[in-house]
Amino acid sequence: MPSSRALKISSMPNLLTITFSPCIDKSVSINSLLPEKKMHCSLPVFAPGGGGINIARGIKKLGYAATALFPAGGYTGRKFIQLLEAEGVNAISIETSTEMRENLDVLEASTNRQYRFVMPAVELLDNEWKSLVEAIRNKSTLNYIIVSGSMPRGLPENIFQLISTIAKEKNARLVVDTSGEALLQVKDCGVFLIKPNLA
Repeated sequence: MPSSRALKISSMPNLLTITFSPCIDKSVSINSLLPEKKMHCSLPVFAPGGGGINIARGIKKLGYAATALFPAGGYTGRKFIQLLEAEGVNAISIETSTEMRENLDVLEASTNRQYRFVMPAVELLDNEWKSLVEAIRNKSTLNYIIVSGSMPRGLPENIFQLISTIAKEKNARLVVDTSGEALLQVKDCGVFLIKPNLA
């Protein structure tokens, strides 16, 4: 007889999260930030990051399953995939010619302030974003397509229209969590849900 956990997972809709600009989040702590000095940090903690990635990780922690689709390149890309595998998150990665970015969070222990250093998003080449779109099209059964996170350079202006068309063909609901100009483009694509932030 299947376990209750297995029953929960099997009853969950088929979810695909898309993260166009994933990153490795590296976290360290120090006693205090001082200019011009060598500051000895704690051992770093690594975590896979990015909007859709965090959604897939959260769903996994709730006892369900989602597949995370994302671009990954270089040593950091391989490390990123290993981090996701360690958490048991289903993943589809598209190889890129550029190294995946790595962000740095520094906790200043003396003040309990956190400093977040965010690196620029990696530009996607035409063949790379097209491979991502093709991967969405190749998913046989989908109930929800969730696009979350910042949008890197290189994506076409009609990227959400392309994904929306695929979602309609698959009878899937499209959910978008983004900001800036990309958010304005989404409103006319017939999405199921838009999640803006307070800003």
